[in-house]
Amino acid sequence: MLGRGNHAWRPRLLSAVLSLACLLCLGWAAGAAASPGGHRAEITRTAYGIPHIRATTWAGLGYGTGYAYAQDNLCTIADTFVTVRAQRSRFFGPGKFTIASAKPSDKNLDSDFFWKSMIDRHVVEKLLARKPPLGPKPPVKAAIRGWAAGYDAYLNKVGVANIPDPRCRGKAWVKPIQPIDVWRRVYQLSLIASSGNFIGGLVAAEPPAAATPRPAAPTQANASRAARWWQRAVRREQPIGSNAIGLGSEATRSGDGMLLANPHFPWIGPERFYQFQLTLLGKVDVQGSSLGGLPVVNIGFNRHVAWSHTVSTAWRFTPFQLQLVPGKPTSYVLDGKTRKMTSRTVRVKTKTANGLQTRRHTFWYSRLGPILDLPQAFYTWNADNAYALGDANADNLRIANVWFDIDRARSVGDLVRAQSRDQGVPWVNTIAADDRGRALYQDNSVVPHVTKAKIDTCIPAGLPKLVYQLAGLITLDGTKSSCGWGTDADAVRPGIFGPHHLPILRRRDFVQNSNDSYWYTNPEHPLTGFSPVIGTEGTELGLRTRYGIRLIRQRLAGSDGLPGKRFTLGALRRLWQRDDSEAGILLKDQLADLCEAHQMVTLPDTSVVDVSAACPVIRNWNANARLDSKGAWLFAVWWGNSGNKFSDPFDPAHPLSTPNQLDPNADNIQALGLAVKSLEDAGLPLDATMRQAQYFADKGRRIPIPGCDSGCYVDIYGSSNPAVDSDAQGVPVRYGQVIYGSSTVMQIELTPQGPRGKTILTYSESENPRSPHHADQTRLYSKRKWIPLTFTAKQIRRAAVRRYVVGGH
Repeated sequence: MLGRGNHAWRPRLLSAVLSLACLLCLGWAAGAAASPGGHRAEITRTAYGIPHIRATTWAGLGYGTGYAYAQDNLCTIADTFVTVRAQRSRFFGPGKFTIASAKPSDKNLDSDFFWKSMIDRHVVEKLLARKPPLGPKPPVKAAIRGWAAGYDAYLNKVGVANIPDPRCRGKAWVKPIQPIDVWRRVYQLSLIASSGNFIGGLVAAEPPAAATPRPAAPTQANASRAARWWQRAVRREQPIGSNAIGLGSEATRSGDGMLLANPHFPWIGPERFYQFQLTLLGKVDVQGSSLGGLPVVNIGFNRHVAWSHTVSTAWRFTPFQLQLVPGKPTSYVLDGKTRKMTSRTVRVKTKTANGLQTRRHTFWYSRLGPILDLPQAFYTWNADNAYALGDANADNLRIANVWFDIDRARSVGDLVRAQSRDQGVPWVNTIAADDRGRALYQDNSVVPHVTKAKIDTCIPAGLPKLVYQLAGLITLDGTKSSCGWGTDADAVRPGIFGPHHLPILRRRDFVQNSNDSYWYTNPEHPLTGFSPVIGTEGTELGLRTRYGIRLIRQRLAGSDGLPGKRFTLGALRRLWQRDDSEAGILLKDQLADLCEAHQMVTLPDTSVVDVSAACPVIRNWNANARLDSKGAWLFAVWWGNSGNKFSDPFDPAHPLSTPNQLDPNADNIQALGLAVKSLEDAGLPLDATMRQAQYFADKGRRIPIPGCDSGCYVDIYGSSNPAVDSDAQGVPVRYGQVIYGSSTVMQIELTPQGPRGKTILTYSESENPRSPHHADQTRLYSKRKWIPLTFTAKQIRRAAVRRYVVGGH
């Protein structure tokens, strides 16, 4: 490895020479004519519409990215700009809802009030005015300016009346944008795991009337309901998340670093990933995917490093319980002194039958954060207490800086330094590998500084203590400054943990994460000693974690039926697409036994279903979610309906095999009856395959989709309950339609000659149903086919389908 590393400059030099030659032959030298501000870019589209964007300035790079994204997804992002402009009620009506994507949907009026409060308080503008790293770096600002200009250029070119996407063609809500609109979108992404989940609760917070009764003492039942609500509120129990594996030199046949990137994200809305490449000679050459509205790559690779992200277990917020002054519901006690809340009233325009009407709302604030009211969780503003929301990402516009630096990293060490310096990663882990054969895991992200000692002493008795025990939510005592967030000397700002108190692990064999905590990143080196606000240790692992580690170990032991004892790209790809259901492997025979013992099942509506015909289907299912596995859909629907699946306890001495016994409780029996009725109502046979049931819609045609959410590494959720899944989303969902799951998938090897591997964007580049790239990659994915990397200038030239220049004169 050392000998090879001494000549690493040769392929880099060759690549630079080829890139420069390409730019010169196209008239793209630095002295080429460009419009004021550098708004000029070359876009090369390769197969499946993937754009490769080249420019000579950061503004030009942003311009090309905004232009290309608008070509493919203008309606999707235009709808998002309506949201962050606080204009949903004006155009869509106050009673309708935002589109649910990576966060729950909100009523339009609530969303508008929330974003109008941000606009009126100049929250994003104040963050923009800060010096780096607290505020954006100059190249990042230039790229965002360019992105907005590129979006506007495309919109101006086609005209609102001629937008190719029929979903927003001719609509009054499609308008030109300014850089501040893009920055508010960036800020919106920062809040996905914190304030963005509680918009309704922030709007609902109003001072209680004098006659409001005092709350009753908390019960265990209420605490359980509250815990369940908190878990769902931040999607900690939803299949949305990710898998990722980083392999070092000791785990690969070639000795090169390898990465499997497999984020699970929505297939609908603005949090769909978009695949592209950015090249600015001598500055950045990176390929991968990002969420809509960003001129940086979130998950991807360059010549030296490949990285992915998984949703972290760390809490990004803490509620504070305030003690109110008797008879004064807007005054609270802090350190023995009375403090007054502040308020701000916002106004928004709403659409009515008689034209636009102005609606008003008043928000309330404490020194510890805005006041919220969550009756579903029994966290209510009453005569005794109120709850303030402390959000660690409330000042995080550093999100753009950190991916700007990640994109230019040359080693996993650079990734650690970038995330430590910027501290802008808002809610994800990082899993990576580099061309020196090193693998990396880090949850080096924005986490409120709440130590274990503070948790032990500062959670109020009663409901907060019970909810912490059941759900892990940390509610702090708001009567003492000593119970507020602490700080670290190496933190970029007060109130959050510095990188020395966050889990970081470098390995030469492997790291992995499937949305469990940092603890079992590598079983040979468990990570311990961190605050529970980041994650748990020695606790039950998810099924995808168990499955992934088991298969990695089998490969390294040579016991998986493949030759050798190390990974190749092919072996890594086969691990991902085996489509085994870990729950099916563990429970299908036990479920068949339960079925045979309870063949007549009473449903919640008191009707009775005969499930006897389902018993042999479950027994004979191969515990796999491939397209033609008979019985796969029945198990998937049962899994989605069931409650507590396991009866045996987790054993820390056997974390990869416990629990493993099916709980024969009434919920699991009833879930089987509901599953049988679900298939009967849908006109499907009980042994229906994924090919028959689970699909992506393309121009009226159904593309069958493999995968499951019962411990499949290819985590896919197809709706078995459209009445629930489509509730308040604004987007119709049909039975069997995939809503979220595996999205942008990459297997990358970082060789001395450059990166190689394959990718797939499961739902394709464009959400426009009329686009040729609405489902072209989806059809490939259905057939288990892949797209080879097209990364170097030479590869791009050979693969070019269309090349065009945007901007300039």
